[in-house]
Amino acid sequence: MRRIVLYMLIAGAVFAQEKSQKQFSQKENSLAASGGMGVAVINIQDLTEYINLRAAANERINDWNTGVEFFGDCEFPITDEWGAKIEYAYLFKTFTFVALSSSTNDLFFALHSPTFFVQRIISGTGYFLKFGAGIGPRFAGLVQTVSTFGTSSSYFNSGLGIEGEITGQTAFDENFFGYISGRAGAEFLGSVGSSGTIRDISNLQSRVNLRTYSAGIRFGFIYYF
Repeated sequence: MRRIVLYMLIAGAVFAQEKSQKQFSQKENSLAASGGMGVAVINIQDLTEYINLRAAANERINDWNTGVEFFGDCEFPITDEWGAKIEYAYLFKTFTFVALSSSTNDLFFALHSPTFFVQRIISGTGYFLKFGAGIGPRFAGLVQTVSTFGTSSSYFNSGLGIEGEITGQTAFDENFFGYISGRAGAEFLGSVGSSGTIRDISNLQSRVNLRTYSAGIRFGFIYYF
């Protein structure tokens, strides 16, 4: 009896594996949509200096800080080995510190990143491996709130960003894949207070530049049509 059960289990596993390989090996790069979230370490050097000049000694922050991001994109094939995608990502981070004046300050930084990517694609049985590079406009917002006094100020700026990424996608079934990627980027944003009605966030002679460097990891799902 044990031998029969064991035989049935082995035969079932072999059949499932052969069926899976047959399905996945036939999968080609095609139109797809994905989404998910991730964490990133970000460096905004001017903002770090702005905070540390005003924060109490035990409230100062590091050069690199952790933010959260959400993303969605649409991928489309060019050839079997090359593809492209259009992506939108939203990254945000709140910096909270107590100033030398004993007031509690919150700085909420948000970055909107639409990006066009070109990808080199390597495919195999049940997986895709993709190497991509992208460029796109960047739109950043910074909201400073002093809760002690109940005051709030908003600042905005825009610029250009570049990114590189490595993405791995593993099949759950014929069309539905898991998604993990590592990426790094640079966002070349201007200084707040540099023009128009945007007020100067800094009391120093130089204005705060929102130039941002980042690296992170993302998790999500992708569906191939």
